Amino acid sequence: MEIETGRLPKDEQVPLLLRGLFEQRGYRRYRMSNFEAYDLYRENKNFLESEGIITFTDASGRLMALKPDVTMSIVKHTKPDAVSSKLYYVENVFRLAPQSGEYREISQMGLEFIGGQGGYAEAEAVELAVRSLAAIGPQSVLDVGHMGFITSLLDVLGVREEARAAALDALRGLNLLSMIAYHTCWDLVYLFRMDWEWYRGTGAYIWQQSICWTFILLSGFCFSLGRRPLRRGLTVFGCGWVVTLVTVLFMPEEQIWFGVLTLIGSCMLLMVPLEKLLRHVPVGVGLAASAALFTLLRNVNQGTLGFEDWRASTALVTGITAKESVVSTLSVLTQTNSDAGLSAALQTIFTPVSAFAYLCFTVLYMPCIAAFAATRRELGSIRQALGAVGYQTLVAYLVAFLVFQIGSMFF
Repeated sequence: MEIETGRLPKDEQVPLLLRGLFEQRGYRRYRMSNFEAYDLYRENKNFLESEGIITFTDASGRLMALKPDVTMSIVKHTKPDAVSSKLYYVENVFRLAPQSGEYREISQMGLEFIGGQGGYAEAEAVELAVRSLAAIGPQSVLDVGHMGFITSLLDVLGVREEARAAALDALRGLNLLSMIAYHTCWDLVYLFRMDWEWYRGTGAYIWQQSICWTFILLSGFCFSLGRRPLRRGLTVFGCGWVVTLVTVLFMPEEQIWFGVLTLIGSCMLLMVPLEKLLRHVPVGVGLAASAALFTLLRNVNQGTLGFEDWRASTALVTGITAKESVVSTLSVLTQTNSDAGLSAALQTIFTPVSAFAYLCFTVLYMPCIAAFAATRRELGSIRQALGAVGYQTLVAYLVAFLVFQIGSMFF
């Protein structure tokens, strides 16, 4: 008897369509129990997305687990002498949700081509993935992940596959030793007053930059190799703030607010929500965007807008009443009563580039109260009026940021 799948709900229709697709290609269904011996997952915990596994003891005293994964069970029960085995499964797995911390039962469907070698097996798996996504819906996206960038680099260097993880660890260790040596020299020069002119020169600067960029590149390469990125990101970010706290308490004249550890931790935390989105960005576009961001943010430690002085910020707040108030507020805060005195005082607050960025921000940011009231009346909604204010302020910030960062490269 044939079933008219078109009459079924979508969540029942799709599994039937996929089962028919897999069986046409010679895959047979693999069935398994909801339970497996816990030893299977304990011995292969590096392959699991989470260490959170639901366990219990059966009547004979064996430690059992609700299965968090299907692939390991299939591999375990496949005969070693089998030439190849084409299997598909429709199973429920039990996993710990990373955000909520609660256990969830997840319906999972997939296939395994065990023993299949060469381009045919890979091509068939990709083709079935494409056709499966087409059956699910037109908005689906196929994401084929690989370690091509790292492996290609290591291939060029002649590093054997079994030694690649060790090579990355060795590079990280050497860079760590280089960092220790650099900071030892820093202590000798700035704390113990050693007269080493070379340490203040270009060579030492290149040394310092090589340490930073090696750590940053290694972190990017290894992000997809690790587990629990949120926990690792928080750990690295926390270590960065420990460094900040130590410098604030014991070295107030040499405070570090956003060092390499803080940067790497921030990037790891940003990658948690953005990883899936960034995988869809073409390589060329990603490299161009990275180069542009590097150029713009190269001197961000000197300030984002160039007018972080509290007097400039306070004048912008009073400018909400009327833009003319910005100049009068600056005059009051700098304690000047003449144009010449104000001009001289402003030169201690602004550089020519930051002054132009400040001017751009003042012209473009939130209008005065009277203009805001008129906007609200025309739009007929306080919500839309506040949205317009937020949009204008964001545009002002971006324009001022670009003016200051690009201008600082040339002036």
